[in-house]
Amino acid sequence: MSLQETGKRTGTVAFFHVRRGYGFISAGDGVDVFVHQSNTGTPIETGQQVEYAVRTGQKGLEAYDVVAV
Repeated sequence: MSLQETGKRTGTVAFFHVRRGYGFISAGDGVDVFVHQSNTGTPIETGQQVEYAVRTGQKGLEAYDVVAV
């Protein structure tokens, strides 16, 4: 994936640690995407459906502009 932003996607929060402020989103394609609390527009929790965009972060793919649907 290039450094350019991609379009919006939907997925399920596979894991989210509220105290530490990070987790992972699964789009169902076998690749989980890192998400940090600072990139969420609404509170999220494990098992919740979300809409998000993806970009390349410091250690791989990361979700941003994440909102619960």
